[in-house]
Amino acid sequence: MKKKIPLLLFASLLAFSSEYITLDNGKTVLLKDDGTWEEVTIVKKGDKNIALRKDGKWEEIKPKDIEAAQTITNETSKKYMDSKFAKALLGEWRSRDGNIKYLFKKDKAVFKKGSRVVEGKWSIEHIDEPKRKIIVNIGEDARLGFLSFGGVSRNLRFSPDFKTLYDESEKLEKLTDIELYKVK
Repeated sequence: MKKKIPLLLFASLLAFSSEYITLDNGKTVLLKDDGTWEEVTIVKKGDKNIALRKDGKWEEIKPKDIEAAQTITNETSKKYMDSKFAKALLGEWRSRDGNIKYLFKKDKAVFKKGSRVVEGKWSIEHIDEPKRKIIVNIGEDARLGFLSFGGVSRNLRFSPDFKTLYDESEKLEKLTDIELYKVK
């Protein structure tokens, strides 16, 4: 029994160890055991690396504990980028009150809601043709498998004539979809 206790203690330490990943854009994130992540700042002090968290906590980490991320190409998005849905998104879309705006260009998109602005490359996560629904990710920093770092994911639906776009991203918070009209 005495031999099993140190082994169990060591295994539990490994299970709760933190994992740091440096993304393609140079930012470093801490992957937490609960499935969430947070951006951290790595500083070098002498021969030590220190991870500074936004909550004020810090910890010394060994260089081997920081892995460089390899962005996985989203094959699904590549497949969808030439679809009629992707082509229909191109241009500027606005809500009647002007509070929400999308601008889709071939290589870049901008999402504005009030004072919040997210911009960068965009990709298509999913298309449901019969329901005319499309899920896009705008401004994603990096992707590791199913994990997406940064950016914003939006659930959109086209009208049958593709002239109106409905933003269903916040449908749980509101009772109705937000209608957007093509400006350009």
